[in-house]
Amino acid sequence: MKAVISYTSTNSRELESFWKKNNSSTGPRVGSNKIKPESLGGTLEIVDLKSNNILLRKDFAQPLALYKENSGHILCALSSNKIYKLNKKLENVLSITSPLFNSIHSIDKDSQGLLITSSGIDSIVRVFNDASSKVVWSALDLERYSKFPDGVKRTIDYNLDHSGASYPTLQQTTHINSAAIINETYVISTLFHQGELIKINIKTKEVEVLLKNLRSPHGAHIYTKNKKKLIICSDTLHNRVLVDVPIDTTISKSFRVLEDNFNWVQDAKYYPEEDMIIVLDSNNHRICFYSYNDFTFLNQYDYYPGKRIFDIIVISN
Repeated sequence: MKAVISYTSTNSRELESFWKKNNSSTGPRVGSNKIKPESLGGTLEIVDLKSNNILLRKDFAQPLALYKENSGHILCALSSNKIYKLNKKLENVLSITSPLFNSIHSIDKDSQGLLITSSGIDSIVRVFNDASSKVVWSALDLERYSKFPDGVKRTIDYNLDHSGASYPTLQQTTHINSAAIINETYVISTLFHQGELIKINIKTKEVEVLLKNLRSPHGAHIYTKNKKKLIICSDTLHNRVLVDVPIDTTISKSFRVLEDNFNWVQDAKYYPEEDMIIVLDSNNHRICFYSYNDFTFLNQYDYYPGKRIFDIIVISN
């Protein structure tokens, strides 16, 4: 099984030093008011997860979210607020930019284009999947999440170009960090600061809270099992993965919990071809593989502790 892995930093000592000096935590609000240094490095790797061999490595400045297209191209969001379309050699064949791109933490896609979380401006943005990057839909400034804990409202001028700006985590009201498409009417998303998994009506922008009391959640993804659409979500600072979460609030909020001494679950995904769950156990510097059915531990891939992982995409069995 081969995969592309994004390491947002290859200089974790400097990253950890930055966090130690600048991070603060007030209840659910984890993060910093300072801009991260530019010298954090970053790389993409194509890895054979069975042999543990690195097949290809290419340096990029702080790569973040990944998405595999049916064509075989890999979409990669960079901290420079661009999306690169990469070929099998990780060479850039198309750059996608938008004034509303800012700290892209997730990428999803349907016939309407790309759905991205623009974390820096607390927004979900849908753009055409081409060089024009024309905005076709956005969930900007969700009213119920527009204020900081002290009641001060964050005001953002969406007519400005935010692609050249940097907004640290604690300057954001939600740090919205994942969004996935359910259908033409709904998307789901995770709110890092609020500790919520939510469902948003694309047409009305009304919000339903699917789960709350999470701690710094990441990576909500939709999958189909037994003809039902379900959610897998990383409850990051509770060090667990939530599996089989219903997408309908009228259904009992029962779900399964995967735990295995994790330390900062950066992301987790279900791969139906292998009937397997992949967990990015960031602070333990490992990628873990589990059977979907009974959470049996299958294997793990250990990577160099000097690298900070962000995302993984399986590209072949």
